[in-house]
Amino acid sequence: MAASKHFLIKLSPNMRGKLAKKLNLKNGLGTHVYQNFSNVVKNAQVEVFKGELKRVAHEAKRDLKKRIADQAFKWKPLSPKYKARKERLGLDPRTLIATGKYLKSIRVASRMYGNNLSYQLGTRKDTHGPSGLPYIELARLMEYGSRKRKLPARPHWRPTIRKYRRLQQSRIKAAHKQVAKLILKQSNSSLSAKK
Repeated sequence: MAASKHFLIKLSPNMRGKLAKKLNLKNGLGTHVYQNFSNVVKNAQVEVFKGELKRVAHEAKRDLKKRIADQAFKWKPLSPKYKARKERLGLDPRTLIATGKYLKSIRVASRMYGNNLSYQLGTRKDTHGPSGLPYIELARLMEYGSRKRKLPARPHWRPTIRKYRRLQQSRIKAAHKQVAKLILKQSNSSLSAKK
C-alpha cells in the first residue's frame, strides 16, 4: 500500500544477546540476571525507540505536506483543460491541492502489533468529498496515476518513505547507544535492589 507505510523497529533476541555479550552480563552475573537483563532490554528498547519512531514518523508527515504545498516534487504539469477548470471553480492552482482536503487527510497513526509499536504514515480512513473516493484510493491514484482517467503519476509517498527510512536507520543506530546506557542504568538499579 503506497499510502500506508510502517516505521517499525524491533530489537531481536540476537541483538539482545550481542548487547549482553558486549556488556559482559551473561558470563559475569549468572543466568537469573541474564534473564532479567532480557526484560530490561525490552523495557529500554520500548522507551527509546518509541520516542524516536514517533519523531521520525511525524517529521515525515510534516515534510510530505510541506513538499506538496511547496510543489517540491518534479511532476508533470496539470493539463491546460484541468488548469482552466480549477481557475473557473476558484480552486487552488497547485497540483494535489484543489480543495486542500487531501493534504489535510495526511496523518500519523500509532498501533501495537503484539509487543511491537508501529507508526503509520498514511491518510484518514474516510472519503474525500469532492471525488467520492476513499482517501487511501485517492492517494494511490495520485501516486501511481491512471491511464483510464488520463491522470499522470505524481509520486510523493514513495520518495518521502525512502527518505525517512534512511533517516530512521541512522537514528536507530544512534538510539542503540541510548538503549545501552538505559540498560546499564536499569540493570545496576535492579542489582542494587536485590542486594
